[in-house]
Amino acid sequence: MKRLHKYKIADLTVDVRHNSSVLLRNGMKYADDSSDKADITIEVSEDRILKALEYNKSFDRDYAEYFVSGMDFYRKLIPHYGFMLHSSCVAVDGKGYLFTADSGVGKSTHTSLWREYLGDRAVMINDDKPAIRYIDNKFMVYGTPWSGKSDESSNESAVVSALVFLERGSCFEIEAIPCDRAVERIIPQMLRYIRPENAAIQFDLLDRFLKTVPSYVMKCTQDIESAKSAWEFLSKNF
Repeated sequence: MKRLHKYKIADLTVDVRHNSSVLLRNGMKYADDSSDKADITIEVSEDRILKALEYNKSFDRDYAEYFVSGMDFYRKLIPHYGFMLHSSCVAVDGKGYLFTADSGVGKSTHTSLWREYLGDRAVMINDDKPAIRYIDNKFMVYGTPWSGKSDESSNESAVVSALVFLERGSCFEIEAIPCDRAVERIIPQMLRYIRPENAAIQFDLLDRFLKTVPSYVMKCTQDIESAKSAWEFLSKNF
């Protein structure tokens, strides 16, 4: 029988019935039994675990349950005016910087260089799937337990200050881009689990997000000078 675990994630009470040791480990810092009322309830069926195992042969059963529970959180977050973005988010002085790209481009490497360069000022919010919510006319980014096998996350939040589409390059380059260019790039990183009943909310949320948060395309090398240049450029604009 699956056990009930209660978490506080993105300022929401989340009840999850699960036996996943990965989620149990990653969720420890989010554990919260202070509320009897859940904003989001998740229980992954055996059938969906088996389908996840069939879909990805690299999963074991434990990780499959963890993965599917994250998909459910993503879907159930939308009515709370939130979404999850495939990205690495680092916060500095209460401001969150989202770096998104396809897997393997170097998001984690770049944000780790920010932490190396800025030291304790830089906090890793989430290295894989941070939650973003529109609250009081601003977008907030939060850590979540769905942070991959490395569990690079913290139970912290920050105001989203910039969205950066990361690319590899031979030198540092960055440019601001308009909404029409940003939307083409962000959709593959956030809309994988959209359902018809949530479509209107999510597309309105996306529109607000791209009109509120400045978007950039950045090319960089995988060295600390790129992190320094990125920080100096982005921090000057806020």
